[in-house]
Amino acid sequence: MINLNILLCCKEKIESQSAGFNWAILVSTLVAIIGWYFVHYYAQERDLKNKKREITLNYLITSYRILANEILQREPHTPEAKRKLEDVLSELQLFGSLEQVIMAQELAKAVQKESTTFDISPLINSLRESVRSELKLKKVEGNMWWARF
Repeated sequence: MINLNILLCCKEKIESQSAGFNWAILVSTLVAIIGWYFVHYYAQERDLKNKKREITLNYLITSYRILANEILQREPHTPEAKRKLEDVLSELQLFGSLEQVIMAQELAKAVQKESTTFDISPLINSLRESVRSELKLKKVEGNMWWARF
């Protein structure tokens, strides 16, 4: 008999609580939804920023390698070298810093005049500085040294 009275009493308490609106559940649900939204938004922004950084860095490294290894130290007037130089100049004008874009445009003008000599060391150094900065490496001063065999 006592157990039945306890059950009836508990049932009445449960029914009286469910009749009123439970604000705690609503507030905690809203906080969870808003929190999820902000976490998702900032994660998406971070992922987009990282992807942009990755793409830009890959193009800058590729441009650096072509300029340093194929244009500067090899015969820059072969058809293949000219095509690679054209590609690098267009990529630098798309992905480079303002300074690199200006240097690439000046180099393009020099190449367009069919100048036999042009100095690409400042552009190579600028690319090296950008890549090292993005990778959080220490700054290196001076021009590159090359060993060709």
